[in-house]
Amino acid sequence: MLVYVFESSQGVSLLDVGWNTDEALDALENGLHSIGADIRSIESIVVTHIHPDHYGLAGRVRELSGATVALHPLDAMLTRSRYLDPADLLLEMRTFLMEAGAPNAQVEELQNASLPALDRRSFVEPDIEIHDNEIAPISGRSLKVLWTPGHSPGHICLYEERFKRLFSGDHILPHITANISYHPQSGENPLKDYLASLEKINGYDIEQVEPAHEYHFDHLHTRIREIQQHHVDRLREVKKALESQEAKTAWEVAQELTWSRPFNSYPPFMKRMAVGETISHLKYLVSSNEVYASTKGPVRYSTVSL
Repeated sequence: MLVYVFESSQGVSLLDVGWNTDEALDALENGLHSIGADIRSIESIVVTHIHPDHYGLAGRVRELSGATVALHPLDAMLTRSRYLDPADLLLEMRTFLMEAGAPNAQVEELQNASLPALDRRSFVEPDIEIHDNEIAPISGRSLKVLWTPGHSPGHICLYEERFKRLFSGDHILPHITANISYHPQSGENPLKDYLASLEKINGYDIEQVEPAHEYHFDHLHTRIREIQQHHVDRLREVKKALESQEAKTAWEVAQELTWSRPFNSYPPFMKRMAVGETISHLKYLVSSNEVYASTKGPVRYSTVSL
């Protein structure tokens, strides 16, 4: 996880902040000390999206520094259910898993798969909501907010036109592909949103990309084409899994797709993410009338009308 620090005459601003762990806080403090700053120098924190590896430490840093926290409103509305009181979200996740066709014996474990990470996130509501095409609240820099939903509903990138530089968060990574999942807080068609967001970024003159993971790179438009092709291939693979006469649940389809290792070898949280990504592709195909979905749970999908 990469945290970006922007210096100004008043102090420093951060883009993303990391997990809420002592190790992450120590790493942040050591990095700030290396440029002659410290936690008290932080005046603002801009967060690309709500996920805890990006937002989890924001509460502790605000307590220590008094910094303002900025987030897109579509992610800001999720902070309480994700960080403070997840009870309703857990119930929604249970319903989601049952509709996806998860085996009854695994539902509870899958439902609670993200609970161990609760102690690595600190609750804070943002002070500032930032919107598409605004200038981010980072002193001394002109960084345009680009709303790029898909990985999360309120994901943003920052574009620095002067240097033709994009801070891409998790939207575009140099090697791995972002998880684009359907789930209780994803929006109705996250893959459609994501592909539209890729096209949006493709229209900008960008020479350097600073992502939130892995490493910086300079072949943005080539990388966008690679990611687009990945999803074309995945959509084709999903349709192939539905070639048989029998309609299938998302859980059944997920087991037939190509993953980094066999689906059944994944731990519960990874299985949940894989099923969510499978559903995002199924919903995209349903929206384009290439696949049909049943109206009762568990939802079943087919290439012929149900």
